[in-house]
Amino acid sequence: MYKRTLILLLLSFCFAGSLKAQQVCEDILPPVERYISSGDVENLSRWFDEALEITIFSRCNESSSRQARQILQAFFDSYTPTSFKISHVVEKPNLEYALGGLQAGGENFIVTIFISKKENGCLIQQMKIDKRKSRRRR
Repeated sequence: MYKRTLILLLLSFCFAGSLKAQQVCEDILPPVERYISSGDVENLSRWFDEALEITIFSRCNESSSRQARQILQAFFDSYTPTSFKISHVVEKPNLEYALGGLQAGGENFIVTIFISKKENGCLIQQMKIDKRKSRRRR
């Protein structure tokens, strides 16, 4: 009887841990949206993986989370964010993809974020920032 109770208890801890990891994934986008909108690189970088790809204006950098933080801070120093809104999200088994519009420094940008789902939670693997192309009027 004792052995059976112990096994059930261990299984419940394992199940609770997997639910926690799943919850983290569902909860990543609201704070990421808030941190980008306010230009809060310090808090945003808490969601960075140890190594990630950050691309600004088609210039790609494979970098550590520390380097990515510096690159993103330099961007926000040049283009002060006023708002960021995620407009599209795609979820796959081990990946989440978000697309949003950033207004910063009087210009409009498209931000693409790739989030990898891992055992220890969800982390940003890739982030791209490009200027939004203006629409031509006819």
